[in-house]
Amino acid sequence: MGGRGAEEAFPFVAFDVETTGLHALCDRVVEVGAVRFGLSGRGEELQSLVHPGKAIPPAVTALHGIDDRAVAGAPTFADVSEELIPFLADSILVAHNAPFDVSFLVAECDRAGAAPPAIGVIDSCDVSRLAFPESEQHSLDHLVDSLGIDRSRGHRALPDAIASADLMIRAFQRMGVGSAEDLEVWLRDVAPPHPLERVGFRLHPELPPAYRAIAVALEGGMDVTIVYEDRLGNRSRRAVVPLRVAELRGSFVMEAHCRMRGTTRCFRLDRIVTIG
Repeated sequence: MGGRGAEEAFPFVAFDVETTGLHALCDRVVEVGAVRFGLSGRGEELQSLVHPGKAIPPAVTALHGIDDRAVAGAPTFADVSEELIPFLADSILVAHNAPFDVSFLVAECDRAGAAPPAIGVIDSCDVSRLAFPESEQHSLDHLVDSLGIDRSRGHRALPDAIASADLMIRAFQRMGVGSAEDLEVWLRDVAPPHPLERVGFRLHPELPPAYRAIAVALEGGMDVTIVYEDRLGNRSRRAVVPLRVAELRGSFVMEAHCRMRGTTRCFRLDRIVTIG
C-alpha cells in the first residue's frame, strides 16, 4: 500500500504478540500479528510465528495453543523484524494494554540489534474507557463479547490485533470521529499518541550507585554473587552473569544467566539482599 492516500486511509497499525511468558526482559515472542486500519476499515495484514530460542512452558501453550513443535521451523524475531518494522513505520501503533506488547517489541528489537520504529502508541484499552464508560470491564475478551466484535479465536496474535482494530473503529463511531479532520482533532486534543520509547519499559537505564557492582559486571561480562529473596521470602545465594537491565514502572529488573539453575532468569534488583 504505497502512496499518501494509503497512509491517510490506514494511519494506524493494530499490533499483538503471543509470548513464552509475562516478562519481556526474559521471555520471548512466539507470534506477531499486525493489521493496518483507519476510519474506513481494515487493510493489509501481517502474521508470523516466531522461534523464541527457548522452550514454551506447557501452561502458556494451554493459553494460546502454540507449542515447541509449532515454532520449530519458524523464523527468528531478527528475521521477522525485517518485514515487521517497515510495516509499523510511519503509523500510529495500537495495542490493547499496550505496555505489554510494546515492551516485548522493544526487547526483541534490542536482542536482534534492530532499532524499534520511531512511532507513537495508543492503548485501545484506554480508548475503550473513553468510548464505552458503561462497560463493566475493559479487557479485550469482555469488549469483544459485549460489542459483538467478530473474532476467530482469542489469544492468537493476528485475531487479537484485528479485534483491537475493530474495537478502535467502533470507538471512533461512538465518539463521533468520522472524518480525517475529526481524527486530527481527536489525536491532538483527546488521545495524543505516546512515544514508543515511553511505553512499556526502558532498556539500559543508568543504575543507582547501590548497584554499581552490577553495572561493572554488565560492562565486563563478569560474574557477580548475589543473595536473592524471592516473592515468598526465601533467600538463596547464587552466581549470575548480568546480561541486561530494564526499568519497569520505577523498578529495576535484571536479565542474567544464573549459574545455579543454568538458565537465563529475571531478578528484581530491589530483592537483592547483598551483592558480593
